[in-house]
Amino acid sequence: MTVTIALDKAVNIVNLIQELAAAGFTRTSSRPEEFIQVEDSDDKAAVIAIYEAHVAGPSLSEVQNMMADAVQAHMDAVVAERGYGSILAATSYASSSIAQWAEEAEAAIAWRDAVWVACYDVIAAVRAGTRSIPSKDELVAELPVMKWPA
Repeated sequence: MTVTIALDKAVNIVNLIQELAAAGFTRTSSRPEEFIQVEDSDDKAAVIAIYEAHVAGPSLSEVQNMMADAVQAHMDAVVAERGYGSILAATSYASSSIAQWAEEAEAAIAWRDAVWVACYDVIAAVRAGTRSIPSKDELVAELPVMKWPA
């Protein structure tokens, strides 16, 4: 039986081929950048498991961008509940002559800063390898809560 695996994900092909060989599988494909064929394998699941173990996850910069996008969207959504189009719009009222808007802007600025500090702490921990990559929901759940002035 021949097992063919399309290389449709980022993978370290050299390490994959070495591990397949170490597991007793023989690669027969001549164009490893596109697919891998493994001969005489009765255990397709084992071949696929080896392949999946070599699929590269997102890069650290992709993870950082994902987290930053999630945080930005969260902040925009929270201030939208108060009628602001974005966190940027909310903070722009800091010098407003209307006291309520200026107070809300100051609260939004303090919250925004605390949120970004928390986000960058998580990113630093992920980069250092001291924690796993949180989902968007997990990340948002860890962020400080907005406290609007009375």
